[in-house]
Amino acid sequence: MNFLYESESGTRLEGPSISNLNELLSLLDGKRNSYAYLTRSDGSYVQVGGGPTDFTVEEREIFPDGSFRHKKATLPGNDKKECRLTIGGMSVSVRADQLLNLALVQQIFHTFRHGIKTSDSLLWEDMTAMFQ
Repeated sequence: MNFLYESESGTRLEGPSISNLNELLSLLDGKRNSYAYLTRSDGSYVQVGGGPTDFTVEEREIFPDGSFRHKKATLPGNDKKECRLTIGGMSVSVRADQLLNLALVQQIFHTFRHGIKTSDSLLWEDMTAMFQ
């Protein structure tokens, strides 16, 4: 499958390697480069917002019949405290258990790139109903 990386700063890179992804994701600053996504040729994608230390990640999987599932990465635990991230110049509310560090964001992008499941230390909250 082919992949395309794009970010708020205008970066576009077809077929990024793992080292490309690590470098590009480390440039997310929460200001002028506060979101990025990696899109697979079938339209499925993983997206990240925030930076430089706290991020939130969502993934959308597109199925052959055109339906989809949209999920948000969540850490185990039950910390529902509201936090704020700046994404695209807007203050966005997320829960504390949805704040991820850069290393975890990179891992999520790597596993998406290779089509494998993320580690069991991460949960995925189904948000599909919000988009239908």
